[in-house]
Formats: sequence, C-alpha cells, structure tokens
Amino acid sequence: MNDKNYHKLGGVLQNTLDGIQRAHDLGLWVEVVTLVVPGFNDSNEELWEAARFLSGVSPDIPWHVTAFHKDYKMTEPENTPGSTLLRAAKIGREARPGCATSMLATFLGGWTNTRIPCVPIATSISSGALVTSF
Repeated sequence: MNDKNYHKLGGVLQNTLDGIQRAHDLGLWVEVVTLVVPGFNDSNEELWEAARFLSGVSPDIPWHVTAFHKDYKMTEPENTPGSTLLRAAKIGREARPGCATSMLATFLGGWTNTRIPCVPIATSISSGALVTSF
C-alpha cells in the first residue's frame, strides 16, 4: 500500500486499487493476493491499510497473504517467516472477519482457508517455497 514501493517494481498503486474497485463494481469475482516481503510491505500499518481498503470495497473479497522466498533475481531480503503471515492473517480477519487467508497450508491450521459461505476455496503452499520457521 506504498506507492513508492509499487514504483520500484514498475507499477502504480492507484491503478491496482482502481482495478480492484472496478472489477468488483462490474460484478466480477475478485480475490487479492499479497506477497508479503520482509522490510518492504510487512509493517502492521501497511497490512492494516490493505485490509481496510479491501473491506471498504467488500468484506467478502478473499485476501490471500503469501510468503516471499528468495529466488532468481530477488535474493534479498530473507524469506517471510510464518509468524509474519499469521500476523497478516489476523489483521485481515479482524478487519474483515472470515475472509483472510494464508498460503502456508498445513502449517497454520485454521488460518489456511477462506470462510465465505457457499464459496469453497482451498489454498496450498507454492511449489519451491521453503518454510524454515514459524
């Protein structure tokens, strides 16, 4: 939720936010995936801002928080710890009860599936992700 960070990656935050809002307004199914990168977008403030924005669009939008892992050209920072994803999921559930999801399936128990009535969504760990701590 930091425009400066989006620019570093070649994007524009407002375009992303507008696209989420527009897709929802058109009645399209919307899910949001946030790659949580240590020191880049993992602060409580930034996670709360994302959760509040999504809740403002619709509390029914599933929010998947996923772990960064060093790969290819991005070998810094360190991998996202499970505890950070759990913190993000808790923020998501507090802001939008029942809709926060974590992609660390198996390891985070009841935090790994969205809970939206009549919309079964399962999550799984991405291939290649290495979980070393929680």
